Parts: sequence; C-alpha cells; structure tokens
Amino acid sequence: MSALSAWRGLIRAAAPRGFLRRDQGDGLFVSDYPRFPEAAAATARLLRAGFSVSLRGTLARIDASLPLYRSLPAAPPPPPPLKDDSLAVYCLGLRFLRCGGAVQSPCLPLLRLTLKCLDNGDYARLLREAPPLAARAQREGAVLPAAAGRLIFDALQNAPPVPGKE
Repeated sequence: MSALSAWRGLIRAAAPRGFLRRDQGDGLFVSDYPRFPEAAAATARLLRAGFSVSLRGTLARIDASLPLYRSLPAAPPPPPPLKDDSLAVYCLGLRFLRCGGAVQSPCLPLLRLTLKCLDNGDYARLLREAPPLAARAQREGAVLPAAAGRLIFDALQNAPPVPGKE
C-alpha cells in the first residue's frame, strides 16, 4: 500500500460523498464533494487531517500540507529485489536517499509526482519527469528529500512480479 492509498483513505473518511480522483494538475486529488450539503464540514475535517483544499465551484483540489509531506518515512528500507526493468528506478530512489534531506517546500512537486507515478505504476513517467523537478528544487537551495527514495524503495519491494521475468 502506498502513501497515496493511505491518504486516499483519510480523505474519503473526511469527505465520503462524491468522486475522488488523482489530480492531473498540481494537486494530489480532485473531488466534487463541495456540491453536497455537508461540504463545509468535510472541508473542515480535511484541514484538520492535514490537507490543503482549494475550492473552485463544485470541485475541490486536495493536496497534502507540508507537515503531512514531512511525515513520509525517510529511513532506508532493506534493498528491494531488483528486476531488470527496475534498475533505473532503484538508482533514482538511491539518489534521493543519499541526499538525505527533510521535506522542504521546493520539493513538494517532486514528492507529488513520485506519489502519483508510484500509485499508478508509471515508472517511465517518474524517470522522465523527476530529474528536472529535482534539479529545479536543488537550484532553489533545497536538499532532495530522502522520503522520495523511501517511497520508491517501498514501491519496488511491493511491486507485483512482471510476467515472464520471475
């Protein structure tokens, strides 16, 4: 189970009505819970749970707050079993772990992308889009977050076997 799955559960508990989808933009999730009468209470529960909410009409963009991003695990796990097609992803995770930084605001787009790609199993997108985001964060003076590496390692360890490559 990924961190995004756990956060999805927290969001669903706070706002049980309406759809909840992974956001294709700058947030983590999008929902139409504001169209229901209990929307104000749901927003208050989301804020108390550590999420930020941006309302636009009957849609809400939901993202994790900086403290919630900082709660992501950063300690290195045991090395995952490597498959042929996961070596580059493993190396990316190792890079983040070796930087060993805490979560800082300039790294939020990188963490958001990591969570979305791992939740979707889209390693190709992660390998394509994470390095430029990491470079941008470093240009802004941030140290890359070890939590991103830990998330990658956890995903590699829990990945289902690739047919024909066992």
